[in-house]
Amino acid sequence: DVRKGDAGTVTAPATKRGTFLAGYQYKNGGGKVMDDGFEVPQPNRVPPLLGDPDGAPLNFGNIGSTQAQINELGPQAYRQSGVRIGKWEYALGAQPQNMSNDYGVFRYADILLMKAEALFRTGNTAEALILVNQIRARAGVPALTSLDGPLSYDMTGPVVPGGELFNEIGRELAFENHKRTNLIRWGFFLDVSKWALPFYNPGDRLEAGVKTKLFPVHKDKIAANPNLVQNPGY
Repeated sequence: DVRKGDAGTVTAPATKRGTFLAGYQYKNGGGKVMDDGFEVPQPNRVPPLLGDPDGAPLNFGNIGSTQAQINELGPQAYRQSGVRIGKWEYALGAQPQNMSNDYGVFRYADILLMKAEALFRTGNTAEALILVNQIRARAGVPALTSLDGPLSYDMTGPVVPGGELFNEIGRELAFENHKRTNLIRWGFFLDVSKWALPFYNPGDRLEAGVKTKLFPVHKDKIAANPNLVQNPGY
């Protein structure tokens, strides 16, 4: 589902629909919002600012075009690629160190999806499909005819029972801190062969194995309370 907002102009801000915000963003004075980034030093810049690893100045749109360019992103995408997360609108004039923006921790769609998953797991697929399509109707996207399908991170893979339900949970609750828990609950968390590390971090490694389903108990907590037992594998 592509939830694309209209490109902004100097006199009219971009329209946000759904999760993503596409198109240029403008300052109050009419200039395009630019971001010099914070990754790699660019000594040829004056002043020598930090920029994206590919050396390009960052922008919120496609310079030279009247439309935002939205491409499918791979796991090693650069910062200036794609669209921005716009699910929770920033208050006008908000400062990074002092924001008062609300964040949806628990909402009605989450309740519907929990009920749909419970119905699906107990064999009531038809009623679960109705609830999922209720959410999709609100989002303005076509109804599903089945809750089965390939997983969103392996669309060329086999049809998985409940795969489209899992995908819909991921789409609706994107960027709401549910993904890890959902992957564990559905039994997909250890499928790390589909994951990839970002560039420019040669020392990084992907920790795998059953132990990663649980976080370690912090050593300070264990030192303070000898009755605590460290989780297996740590």
